[in-house]
Amino acid sequence: MANGMAIIGDLFEPRERARYQGLMGAVFGLASVAGPVLGGWLTDAASWRWIFYINLPIGVLALAVLAVAMPKPETGQQHRVDWWGAAALTAGLVPLLLALNWGGSQYEWASTTIMGLFAAAIAALSVFVYRELHASEPILDVRLFKDRGFSASMTVLFLSGVGMFAAIMFIPLFMQLVQDRTASSTGALLMP
Repeated sequence: MANGMAIIGDLFEPRERARYQGLMGAVFGLASVAGPVLGGWLTDAASWRWIFYINLPIGVLALAVLAVAMPKPETGQQHRVDWWGAAALTAGLVPLLLALNWGGSQYEWASTTIMGLFAAAIAALSVFVYRELHASEPILDVRLFKDRGFSASMTVLFLSGVGMFAAIMFIPLFMQLVQDRTASSTGALLMP
């Protein structure tokens, strides 16, 4: 979604952006309702592999349209990518995700493996924050978090995203694996 918003920012003038972002939001809303129902029906009627037969050609078509419609970059100020910051962020997120995924299932939460992964994540993310504070063009300007409005909105956005995606991921699993429902009925349950 962030890339979609950035593309709208590149393609349209500021006075037109709200209209196109509204259209994109409407498409997202429609896809959130119709997608699980259609996906469940395809899974029950044909096979789960049909998601690739349908989505990959649409994705290739969308990339082709973007390749033609995206404005060419202006020759002006050259920007530098903070590769060390990106490496530190990756080095921090990978062990964090592994610890959260393995903790309580493959390893005890208090095991040395999980604690070591958390320690590695904290160390690498600390390096990331330090790097972003001193980079000329940071990936994420951590000074933005000093603004209470920005911090509050990011916290709400994070929590609502966690809630939405947890529901989208776990309700279908629960319905199909525990309650032995079909993919179609699971998709219909996600409509509300």
